[in-house]
Amino acid sequence: MRLNRGEAVALRVVENDQDSTRSGHIAGGLCARLWADRARAELGRIGGRPSTPYELTETEKNIAALVARGRTNQEAADALFISPSTVQANLKRVYQKLGVRSRTELAARLGRVEDS
Repeated sequence: MRLNRGEAVALRVVENDQDSTRSGHIAGGLCARLWADRARAELGRIGGRPSTPYELTETEKNIAALVARGRTNQEAADALFISPSTVQANLKRVYQKLGVRSRTELAARLGRVEDS
């Protein structure tokens, strides 16, 4: 397993310090913070779970907004660094959650939501 820079520094602190108990606590705290920061960043990127099954996730909102502005699945995928099939799967869920059947209906629905 390859260590990232923060993990390697924490490991060196533990190995080089005479008081391994004290160093272990410091390194453990450092690693925990690093992993917590990574987890928060990843949750921000993927959007997490909505509070209700009828709410859109952040990814669904981003895709819906791009498609409502006239972007193709490929263009939305390129803009969000995801695959076109991921865009299609998310659009299917967006349509179901919002009760729309086309991109035109989606644009009209999102236009009303943004206007209010």
